Amino acid sequence: MEELIETGNQLKEIDHVAYSYEIKYFRSYEPDTGIWEGQIYFEAAPSDTAWGYRFHREGRYQKSFYNGEYIIFLNQRDSTARKKPFCDYEDGHMTGYPYLELSLAAIANFLSDTSFSTRIDSLVRTDTLVDGAPCDLYTFWAESKLVDIYKLFQKDQNLIKLALRKEDNLPVFYSQYDQIPRKNTMDYLYHEVHFRNFSFKQRFPSHQFTIEKVPSFYDWDRMISLTNILPLQTTAPDWKLPLVQGDSLSLSSLNGKYVLLDFWFIGCGACVQSIPSLNELQDKYGPNKFEVIGVNFSSKDHEAIQKCCTDEEMKYRNVWMGDLITNAYKIKAAPIFYLIDPEGKIIYAKIGHDEKALLANVESYLE
Repeated sequence: MEELIETGNQLKEIDHVAYSYEIKYFRSYEPDTGIWEGQIYFEAAPSDTAWGYRFHREGRYQKSFYNGEYIIFLNQRDSTARKKPFCDYEDGHMTGYPYLELSLAAIANFLSDTSFSTRIDSLVRTDTLVDGAPCDLYTFWAESKLVDIYKLFQKDQNLIKLALRKEDNLPVFYSQYDQIPRKNTMDYLYHEVHFRNFSFKQRFPSHQFTIEKVPSFYDWDRMISLTNILPLQTTAPDWKLPLVQGDSLSLSSLNGKYVLLDFWFIGCGACVQSIPSLNELQDKYGPNKFEVIGVNFSSKDHEAIQKCCTDEEMKYRNVWMGDLITNAYKIKAAPIFYLIDPEGKIIYAKIGHDEKALLANVESYLE
């Protein structure tokens, strides 16, 4: 325990560092494995109370940097730019950045946290090799809030593995195993990262963190438009998709009703949080003049979708293969809700789970 705390204090003393990272993730409820690679530079910023660091990152197609006020994202494939706050808590929604949550800076912060010793258990240290280098491997369970850079919600525990290189005590491997309890089963989300090519020589000049550094040909307005959903009074694009329970359903077949579309995917916490509200609305106003339709848009596994609908006790109909209509509905996040009137016009649209806003807006049309 004392060794880890001392490591955290040593890492916090690093004024600036650059390294390469390779992050892999796996979800038990999805077949795909994702990989992120890039280089990142951190420097200490004690005046920044949210994080304590500035950073500059370069991935394969995107750059980003944080200067203590905001994060700038630069998409190099289409020369678009956007600006966001470091912590996006709008309507209770958090935006995660794996290269930050699985970073040397994040490790330094939680190992040096004064509550560290009281918020971990089952600590085990063993010897291992990582990339051919002798390392101390620490395995322990930690409260998610301790290792979460946002520190907004108290969740369950994560299984942490951290390999520190013996020659200099730098982290070279780090992983998080996050359990996701369902009603009748237990899913999990696994991330791991390898750190390589540490450098303590170059310090980035201050102008690298300014908005003026963004090339003039980058299009800010286009990036903003890419994050917008369909505007109100738009005619909702028609579709025909297979129902999870069999047969198929088209939006046009529901003309004459108010229809609430809920775009969701398996493993989306905010999507699950929305289910009680959707069940309440379906029970109260359906099925004659109103209907909730869930649209799963991320999975090709029909059985997994069907099981999720049953386990989460969804009382409304769901369609799948929703990826066929995500472009038409500008779906880039979840959950996203569209309320469509009996004439097929969108009269309410919302990104993210907000129970009060959802109930109030739907009820204002149906009462």
